[in-house]
Amino acid sequence: ARYFIFTQVYLHHVRRIYDIHLKDFLSEWLSNGTFSTKIEDHLSMTDIEVLSAMQEAAKDEKAKGFKDAQRILTRNHFRLLYQRNPKEKEEKTKSVKSIYNEAKKEFGTENVRYDKYPEEKKKPDDGSQPNTDFPVLMKDESIYPSSSISKVIEKVPLISFEYIFIRSDLREKAVKWISKRKF
Repeated sequence: ARYFIFTQVYLHHVRRIYDIHLKDFLSEWLSNGTFSTKIEDHLSMTDIEVLSAMQEAAKDEKAKGFKDAQRILTRNHFRLLYQRNPKEKEEKTKSVKSIYNEAKKEFGTENVRYDKYPEEKKKPDDGSQPNTDFPVLMKDESIYPSSSISKVIEKVPLISFEYIFIRSDLREKAVKWISKRKF
C-alpha cells in the first residue's frame, strides 16, 4: 500500500509539474539561479520567504520568475499532454523524448516541459542495475541497509515514467496535434 501511495502522490503528474514550475521560479529568482552553499544562508531561507517572493513576482510582469509565480499561485500550471501507455511501451513506439522535441518545434520551447523519473543515471560498469538500497536507522541507533531488513524491498520494481506537459491554453490544440500523429 505504501508503494502505491508513493507512486500516486509523490509521482503524480500535477505534483511533478508544480515541482518544475517551482524549480523554474527559483532558478530565476535566486541569486545566480541557485541556493547558497553556505549552510547558514541555506538554513535561514524559509518557505515563507519563497512564497512572499512568489506573491511579489506574480504582481509584476517584469519581476524575475513572474510567469512561474503566476502559474503556481493561480493554479494555471502546464497540463499533461502525453504519457506513454502500456501498449505503446510494448510496441516500442517513438520515444517520449522525441515526441517532446517535436512538440517543442510545434508549440515553442517555452510552452512545453518534459519530466522523467528516475532521472537517467549512469549504470554500474558491470551492467547491473544501480543500487537502490538506502540506510535505515534502527531504534538502537544502529544503521543497516534496507535490503538486510526487508527482502520485500529487493523485489519492489523500479518505477519509471515520462511526462510531456504543455501550457494550459495550448492543451486542446496540442491534444488534437498529437492525436493526428502516429507515434
